Amino acid sequence: MTRKIIRPLVIASAVSLVCQSALADPPTSNTSPFTSRPLHLASESNITSAPGVKPNVLLFIDDSGSMASDLNGNWAASGPGLGRVDPSKFNWPTGPNLGRARQTLYFDYYGGIGGYFQRPSRITTVIDAVNEVVDTYGDRINWGLGSLWRTWDRNGVVWVTPSSYTTYPDYSPRFFTNASDVFKHTNRLSIAGSTPTTSRYLTMATALKQQIKYRCQKNYIVLLSDGDANITGVPNGYYEHIGTIANSSSGVEETGTHPARYYPPSGKPLRYPYEAGRGSYYLANVNESKPNTLGLMGNGVSLFSHILYHADLKTGPDAEGGDFDEIVPKQWLLNESSGRMEEQANKPRKQNIETFTIGFGNGLSNGGKSYLQNAATGAECRGKEVPPSAKLGKCYFEAGDSASLKAAFDKIFTHVSNENKGEEKQVYAPSTPASAGSNVAGSATSLRLDTNIWGSYLQFAKLNTQAETSPGVRNPDFGRVLTNPDGTPQTVNATYDGARRILVNSGRTDSSYNDVYDLDGASATSSQLDDFGFGDDADNRAEFARGFVPWYKRSTATDTEIEAAVAGLSNRVVPAYRDRFANTPAGQEAERKLFRQMGDVINAPVVSMDNTTTTGSNATQEFVITAANDGLVYIFRATNNPAAPYNLVLNYLPAGMQRESKKTPSNKDALTVGRAVKEIAKSDYGTNEKKFPHLFLNNGGLAWVKTPETGGLQQQYALVGTMGQGGRGAYALNISGKGRATNADIGLRSGDWRHDVPFWETQKGEDNALGYTLSTPAIGQVAMDFEPNDIAKRDLNVHAYTFIANGYKGTADSDAPYDPVATLYVYDLFGQNFGADVNSGNINNGNRPGHLVVKIPVGGEGAGAGLSTPVLYDNNMDGVYDFAFAGDTKGNVWKFDLRAHPSQWPGRVRLVYRGQPSQPITAAPTIYKVDNDNAVIIFGTGSDVYEADKENTDRQVLMGVYNKVTDLNAPPVNYNDSTILDQTILRDEPDPLAPATYGQTGGKRVLTNNKLDPNVHKAWRIVLREGYASATEPRSSEKITTKGDVFINTFYITSRMYGYKKQSFGSAGSGQTCNSSGSSVASAGFSWIMSINAATGGVPDADKRDSAFRGLLASNAGLGANEGVVGKSATLASAARVLEVSGGRGDILNTNAQGESLEGGKLASFLKGADGKIKNDEKLKGLEKMRKCLPKDKTVLLSYATEKEGAQMAAIKAKKCGADVFVRVNWREVPL
Repeated sequence: MTRKIIRPLVIASAVSLVCQSALADPPTSNTSPFTSRPLHLASESNITSAPGVKPNVLLFIDDSGSMASDLNGNWAASGPGLGRVDPSKFNWPTGPNLGRARQTLYFDYYGGIGGYFQRPSRITTVIDAVNEVVDTYGDRINWGLGSLWRTWDRNGVVWVTPSSYTTYPDYSPRFFTNASDVFKHTNRLSIAGSTPTTSRYLTMATALKQQIKYRCQKNYIVLLSDGDANITGVPNGYYEHIGTIANSSSGVEETGTHPARYYPPSGKPLRYPYEAGRGSYYLANVNESKPNTLGLMGNGVSLFSHILYHADLKTGPDAEGGDFDEIVPKQWLLNESSGRMEEQANKPRKQNIETFTIGFGNGLSNGGKSYLQNAATGAECRGKEVPPSAKLGKCYFEAGDSASLKAAFDKIFTHVSNENKGEEKQVYAPSTPASAGSNVAGSATSLRLDTNIWGSYLQFAKLNTQAETSPGVRNPDFGRVLTNPDGTPQTVNATYDGARRILVNSGRTDSSYNDVYDLDGASATSSQLDDFGFGDDADNRAEFARGFVPWYKRSTATDTEIEAAVAGLSNRVVPAYRDRFANTPAGQEAERKLFRQMGDVINAPVVSMDNTTTTGSNATQEFVITAANDGLVYIFRATNNPAAPYNLVLNYLPAGMQRESKKTPSNKDALTVGRAVKEIAKSDYGTNEKKFPHLFLNNGGLAWVKTPETGGLQQQYALVGTMGQGGRGAYALNISGKGRATNADIGLRSGDWRHDVPFWETQKGEDNALGYTLSTPAIGQVAMDFEPNDIAKRDLNVHAYTFIANGYKGTADSDAPYDPVATLYVYDLFGQNFGADVNSGNINNGNRPGHLVVKIPVGGEGAGAGLSTPVLYDNNMDGVYDFAFAGDTKGNVWKFDLRAHPSQWPGRVRLVYRGQPSQPITAAPTIYKVDNDNAVIIFGTGSDVYEADKENTDRQVLMGVYNKVTDLNAPPVNYNDSTILDQTILRDEPDPLAPATYGQTGGKRVLTNNKLDPNVHKAWRIVLREGYASATEPRSSEKITTKGDVFINTFYITSRMYGYKKQSFGSAGSGQTCNSSGSSVASAGFSWIMSINAATGGVPDADKRDSAFRGLLASNAGLGANEGVVGKSATLASAARVLEVSGGRGDILNTNAQGESLEGGKLASFLKGADGKIKNDEKLKGLEKMRKCLPKDKTVLLSYATEKEGAQMAAIKAKKCGADVFVRVNWREVPL
């Protein structure tokens, strides 16, 4: 589902933007500058119906004798009966006070005036509510009024007397041309007789069928009753007129007066014929909930209301000459079974009747409730598919007083009104892509996504862990995903057992409030209620405790039960809670239960850490962590059960993170993540682009480190996450280990998670100039002091800093500040020293954890741009990072020289590549190290987070720029320089975006292999595939939006492309009331997974040409000398990363063989030898060797995941070397 917004990367017109800002509504919790769905999930159907066809609504009111009681069941009338009076001669009250006069009289069974109402009764309360709803909706509805005894019209009723056994009174409803005429009849309603609801329902349905005039007209019966349906149809058990239901799809059949043989024998219930001449019958009046012959729950009205809901009641021409059975044109619509946009077959229209029911009064028996629940068939209840207990608040309502009765009517008529608007409606297609996360020993982590309910669950694909097929013989399938006999991967799922615990960080800074607390509905303070946008009144408190918190924490109660628990509250924050089990396809109930356990995970990674735990015989990481768009961080812990290796133990909510406003979290009007969470609980969430969009609330990057052994201090694990499209900020958590300064258990190893897990968050309030942090933090050790030759001093003043890009600007209407140029923010992660001389006495460096050390703005070319993910670079592999590189949304690449005190860093920023705004850089660069002084900075361009990106056809590039990193005076490369060597994509076989081969994947990409002359060329470039501008089948240009990975001298990267099929249909002319028009879009995403020579941009070395593309070997024979296969096409794919799987439980460093910072690992340790010199970490030495060859007993895989196939592994061929050194596992998959 995409959002129609202006992409801020290209300034189209300053004047138009100002005008839009002046006229636009202020931002809300739903406001976001980004598309609210990934581009490959943007399928939709937009339908505009012509106005003019009003729905038929028949109000079917219980006017039996019990309605003379007050709301608590006490008789509300008294006074002497006036005896038999000729109703035709009675002087009915008229005039403007009719509404008050109607409360004075009631009648007995035989038309006599029985007495007076002394106080409001049930019938008078109903009249008030009906009048109010009629007055609200007026002539937008064709109104009908029916009751059990038609007490508004005593004049025209022939009443049964004991001597008259063959006269049948007329109980048919009345329909009105003008809404004002309804009041004249509702105000004359009184009470009479028993409760023959089932027989009268048939009378109502028969009459309503005759009112269906148009093929697109909607029809509703709203049944209100205060009691059980009884066994007779007329006073004292006399005959009545009844109708029959045929056993056919046509539903209702009208019949004439029934003969006396249908009079029930004494003590027997009235029965209705099942089908003429068959002699079997339906029970028509009992309230039991046992199945009947239709397989439905309940008898009585439910026998007929369900048939009417599924029936097609009309045939032939309609009132405007159209055909009631008109065939709806073939179009792209949502297939609810497959969950995708598909071209649907031609289908005829259908005219049916929906039934809403209201149980009124405080005296409803269980039987009466069941009777009405069973009868309800509103569209939200999906007819017979929904059990009665799930209908409360959707198509069945309970009302115990005037306010709740009016609220029930409001919900019903909101539904009626929305279904019959002549406006655009949008239907979005769900999709269920698989996505990969981090590797855990023996498995590859994946996330499943279901956009039907916006949920995910964590899954683990098993890997082949047999290193040798026989002694000394390597297993070629070692590390690959194990499959079942049918070819599907072998997987196990995470579990979500135990009570859900959510730690909430409110972001408040005032000293009177504890900013971190356990989410608990029963004990919430006023401030905690406000964190989620709830007031402190009784209804809001009750809803928070009984509705919102159980829904958000996925309580053992079903979502329907949660909604039922708050259905009677009138002042609601969430009008109706979303049922995440609704419309679950048969056979998918167990998986839907899993999807309910997490919010949707889109673009957030999965990381794993802490290898100190052993599960069974397999070494594993103790914690697996990700983030979801319900705003929560999900922390899983290893179990001792291989069938369920991880269980959710904790959630963390950074509730105070700001979105579209600068107000502090304590301000009730602040737009924060916490206050946006309630939007995801609403029943319409994610169903409409304008009103109920899907929200990104936490989908940024995650990075973690383990502190080093330096100084003999304890080691701890810390994680830093950004908010992505969810907010403007970042958070840090203590995960595990022992505190370096305290030696005490920390994070989830401590006994006080509330105080020990939350570490710090970035600044909030009016001075927070961060944009949306769509980036991954970079964490590394940096030195404060240096030798004259720029060599870091590592004796004491080495700090662990977190580098975060300033991110992307909010909407034009946001009042939040934003840095005028792309800016790199630097935070002190621990506030501690990490040099070789550190000890428990000098560990603190004077900063608090999370202290903002410095903001580093770039040069003038970065004005108005947002900075993207940085990468740190240790050029001399001494464990201290010397540089940072990052691109911006104007297409520039920047170098940040860190070889000085942080106070000097703002003056040490240099431009590496001068790009252009049409080629934004949104992913981190990759470093290919040439030597200590020189490197190739590899990056790609393109964006896929804005609506405008969907069909953007600007050509994007993949580039490698040579840079003398140690030289601050090295000139930048310009995008149009003649010193750039171009490599050309010769052909894609087949092209998955070409019209003739659209959607075909598994093909090969052939690239030139031009030679790079270092004396001439300063960069290499591949111009990616162009897009197609088309009214019906547009294609986006190929783009790079994920980071690549280098192994030895081969660069692995994934590109992305998006294709769309559009269709228009119909014409909604003003004179053709049932015509409709609209459009549909089916979206898809495709990728090329490529291996490129990092030095030249051409084909990898000959021994690796086919490294990851085994299936394409046969086609290599026809290739020329100056070309080669470098890519394989697939459905939309994650980042391609290098994975070493050949054992070892030792710590991995957060540095790879190229000197790049990684998104997880141990910080390098420093050890001072006896000579006083500081030695490098031994693992750094091993990584240096990995730049040139692969240890002979190691296996390296290329790992990625595709939307269709899930996790994929392919062996990489590489030059072998003799040294057995540890290889850093550099594997972070960006979930699709």
